[in-house]
Amino acid sequence: MSEQKEYTIAREGSHPAVLTRIVRLGMHNIPGYQGAPASDKPQIGFTWELLDEKRDDDKPWEVRTFGMVGNINEYYSEKGKLTKFMTGSFPEYKLGNKNLEPYVGRNVIVNMIHKPSKDGTKMYANFGSVQAFPDFMPTPDDKPMGDIVFFDFYKPTRQAWDKLSTPEQEYILQARDYNGSKLADMLGAEHAESDDY
Repeated sequence: MSEQKEYTIAREGSHPAVLTRIVRLGMHNIPGYQGAPASDKPQIGFTWELLDEKRDDDKPWEVRTFGMVGNINEYYSEKGKLTKFMTGSFPEYKLGNKNLEPYVGRNVIVNMIHKPSKDGTKMYANFGSVQAFPDFMPTPDDKPMGDIVFFDFYKPTRQAWDKLSTPEQEYILQARDYNGSKLADMLGAEHAESDDY
């Protein structure tokens, strides 16, 4: 009988990190809260890379919002999750600012929390919160290992699209507003060109 390998997890507490990815994912049908009907909502994903420790395989710890690519309601309201992340990370961010690209690649502090599995046999390191990088702390010497990516479903570029992971691309292609979008035009035109070879 083979033994299961023990994996270390990111330590609990505060970590210097970099906001490496902001990905606008298009409109998706999202289940309602506590039995409310599902509705179409614009989605956005954030990824932070921890700078002060690496995984067992020397790859970076990437912390993604709500799992694979994240499901944050893109509401520019005072209580919206996007606003909470942005105002917590960058004091100069103004409510309603839709130009998020300048913030990618910036240093922040990510707080990780440890949570046991339901059966109590495993411990997981989960994203807790994000806050501004303090002015009094020196800028970390370590640079992120992953790409710095800003992808906007509504203003796509091929360069940014190519930097997305396959799961991210697959999720974006399921967007309710994909047909007739600028992304569909971009990918459709390129697909047509590739068929000519």
